Amino acid sequence: MKDLSLDFEKRYDTAHIINTFTGSVWAVVLLLGLTSCTPMGRPIGGTGGGSDPFSGRSSAEPQDIELIVENLNFNDARLYAISGGSRRRVGQVSALSSQTLKIPWSLMTDRLRIEVDLVTGPSCVTPEVMADPGERIYLQIASRFDGSGLCR
Repeated sequence: MKDLSLDFEKRYDTAHIINTFTGSVWAVVLLLGLTSCTPMGRPIGGTGGGSDPFSGRSSAEPQDIELIVENLNFNDARLYAISGGSRRRVGQVSALSSQTLKIPWSLMTDRLRIEVDLVTGPSCVTPEVMADPGERIYLQIASRFDGSGLCR
């Protein structure tokens, strides 16, 4: 038969209590150290730099708009983004090719027009489109501008 009184004294011995306590303290310190290294979430109060509050991303910088261009024309095309009264060059797409260009959202408002300037031909400005950060806009440059009716 086992003597329970010795087991009770052994469990509540001061050295045993101190060893158990220091082991628990180190576990708590390690847990706090690991959680302090993890990145915090988005700030509360709308200071996320205009990004979507429901996206779950913690990036404070807004995304760019992707402009996917298919040039069916025999001329190279220079493309400009027109938004909020400013005009900014986006890039150039070679004749009979496709290319993806990026428009920085930091310089845009939600209304965007694209100016297509053919290197040895006419230019064209698209109607206004509503654009948000992270969106993709598809633009097809026709082989002839005179019959397209989309440009003005």
